[in-house]
Amino acid sequence: MAHGTRTDSDFLTVDADFEAFIEAGADPLLITLNPRETVSLTFHVDASDTTDDLEIEILQGHQLSTGNTLDGVTSTTDVELDTAADGFSADDDMNGLYISFITSGTARGEVRLITDSVAADDGVVLSHAVNVSVAAADPYALFAFDAFRFVMDPQTTITSDDQNNDAITVDARNGRYVMISARADGASSTHRVRVSYQVDGVSV
Repeated sequence: MAHGTRTDSDFLTVDADFEAFIEAGADPLLITLNPRETVSLTFHVDASDTTDDLEIEILQGHQLSTGNTLDGVTSTTDVELDTAADGFSADDDMNGLYISFITSGTARGEVRLITDSVAADDGVVLSHAVNVSVAAADPYALFAFDAFRFVMDPQTTITSDDQNNDAITVDARNGRYVMISARADGASSTHRVRVSYQVDGVSV
């Protein structure tokens, strides 16, 4: 076994809402682990100021569907899933899942928590608006994720005691799929943060 290739995300400029790290200017960064594999994640931050801390969210779990497209759009916070592939029979069935816009479309690269769902039109309400207009027939994927969070305290002057970096290792026991998002814990700071990751390649 050998380590996989190190991969760097694009820089993410945070606001007060969780936004996903993007890879190569396109899709949300999605790490797929084999049994027993681990992935090392290393973060470094360009701090805009010292007002708000930086909150990192590791999302890990299962992919429920991919390759389907939206049936319709009510607003930037309310979209209708593919009825044939992802239809559901009771209100709130999709609450707590995540939707990721992938492959193409104006909202490509965005990930949102589903906070409400209505069976009548297979519609789901998103935790906050997508940053650009989303359209019917846009592709998406659905995930059942658990969220683990930790906080960084970025400084505008870096010293050996305040290095503006941090790291964490994630293993496959908590799920095959891993995404990462970040936000400021207030409404003031616009820190720029980047993550690099490398899978260790150790599996059964």
